[in-house]
Amino acid sequence: MGYGEQWGCFWGDVEKTVQRLPKILEQGRSVSGDGELMTNPRRSLSNGEYVVYAYGDTPACCLAICAAAEDLKSLELASAYPWLRDGIPLVLEVLDSHHLEDEYEGVVEGVTRETETISFFDPLFCLNHSLYRRGQKFEFSMAALAYVIEKVENTNIRITEGAALEIERKRALEENPDADVNQIKSVDISMAELRCLLPREDGMNAEFQTVVEEARYFHSEDSEICQMRVILKRSGDEQLAAMLYASEHVLKDYRPQVGDSIRGVLWLQGYPLKPVESTESWIDQVSPESSSREMEGIGRYFGVFEALKDRHYGVRALGSSIAMCGWDVTPYDNPTGSPDIPELFLQRGEQQLNLWIRSYICGQEPELGFTPQEQQQYEEVSRGHGQDAVCVTVICSDVGKGYTFKCQGLESLEHHIGKINLTEFIRKAELDGAGDGPA
Repeated sequence: MGYGEQWGCFWGDVEKTVQRLPKILEQGRSVSGDGELMTNPRRSLSNGEYVVYAYGDTPACCLAICAAAEDLKSLELASAYPWLRDGIPLVLEVLDSHHLEDEYEGVVEGVTRETETISFFDPLFCLNHSLYRRGQKFEFSMAALAYVIEKVENTNIRITEGAALEIERKRALEENPDADVNQIKSVDISMAELRCLLPREDGMNAEFQTVVEEARYFHSEDSEICQMRVILKRSGDEQLAAMLYASEHVLKDYRPQVGDSIRGVLWLQGYPLKPVESTESWIDQVSPESSSREMEGIGRYFGVFEALKDRHYGVRALGSSIAMCGWDVTPYDNPTGSPDIPELFLQRGEQQLNLWIRSYICGQEPELGFTPQEQQQYEEVSRGHGQDAVCVTVICSDVGKGYTFKCQGLESLEHHIGKINLTEFIRKAELDGAGDGPA
């Protein structure tokens, strides 16, 4: 895969990286799988072997991945990307690992002692992939590169309706049964101490909000970079800390200071520093309902909710709810509006399903549904492609400030893909402006 976006965020210009490649390869030092810099030895190469070179003695620098040429006498440049060498140690038990488009690049998914799951890009994957056996524990060096970062100026949110307001009124009545709760018109919630990480589907990138614990500045070539110690999330007595790097090209005129609340989008890296001996299994304690999986599900929910912005409200509600349960949700292109084309394609692992959806707003649009003949036809067509098929009708009810949803055919869908926590309510403000509304 290419790393143009990462280089743009690190040195400001991909072209600068291209111009510096000869110097990087000439002056770079070889790196071991645990990040140690070594004297470059002269030795014979083997087929399929990779050699990794690091250029720069700063906390974040350049990493070049080279592969053995066919003649086994020379090296060929395979890839290059920023290496966030100085990170924060974190012990994880390996849950899974997989390579990306190229076999020398990959993502690791690990589990913490508190059974939080986290996935990240290993910059030294080509040297470490054979180590990643399920259940093996390592102390990883965790760091992240900011694509986008901004200071959160207003960390206070005022709630004027909904569950939070009702809870506050209930609390007031418990303290004083004679209290006039109608005078409580809002609740202020502080986000100043929020540490939140919302992973994206690729397992490397995530949205975040946190607080700067430490900050220092250094230069890599001609770019100034801010190195910040941050806590990305908390769970019980455990905290997931990382070194967050942001260059002047991302920061613009902002200079982070200790105590600042910040948010943005990051690229998470981690590589193993050393193995950890332990007979305790954390993986066995992981459940689909773990908070980390829930956060990943939230990220998937909003991704699909945005991807379906041109579809009917009911399609957006059902599609995003399915995504939150761990399914990949892809909308079919249907410019002519043909009823024979499914609305969504669902996939998780080897399971595949075509989902036909018809949706309408009760009392405002014509009622829609599927006849038994249509359902049988769609099932037969999908079966011919080795896929299952389900038809679901979503009934939307306008309740003033938003819509509620219920489904006909949900049991059949859950029979194929498991239990779904269907979104019960979506505010019109979340829908208006994000798409064309009912189709």
